[in-house]
Amino acid sequence: MESIIVFALISMLVTGYAAAYPDGAPKEACQDLKPDHEGASQLVGQNILFKITTDADVYGKQDIATVTISKVDANSQETFKGFLIVARKVNALDGTNYGEFAPLEDNKSQAVTCSSTGDAITHTNNEAKASVSFEWVPPVNTTGTFVFMGAIVKDIDTYMTGVKSATIRVS
Repeated sequence: MESIIVFALISMLVTGYAAAYPDGAPKEACQDLKPDHEGASQLVGQNILFKITTDADVYGKQDIATVTISKVDANSQETFKGFLIVARKVNALDGTNYGEFAPLEDNKSQAVTCSSTGDAITHTNNEAKASVSFEWVPPVNTTGTFVFMGAIVKDIDTYMTGVKSATIRVS
């Protein structure tokens, strides 16, 4: 009987750990940009609590963009625990990620590879964050209009998908 209880407890712990992704989003989330949190509710529309912003609207091919995830309401006490952000060309339907990300703050973010080196950025832990900033380097020899987009996880039970920045232009 004891071994059954121990097995059940270990199974619950392993299942809970695997479903939460405290060390960053899994590669499987790269295409649809949705966390795989079983039973979690998705916030949409006016319920979105966080935003993605950039330090400029126009960048040269050699410029580096600073991208920030922060609260929509600066006076809010809301925090988030996880995220997965990519850069995509506006009006492109193929789901290709562009550019390369790099963390700016220790222990908050990490660049990950979805289809090319560092083409996405995710969290490094599930500690509460009010904001996080990182860098994005535009792709070599590619110009156009881009948008940063992804999922932001408030907690294990609540997440937002389809969160987008304003468009930026790389020329």
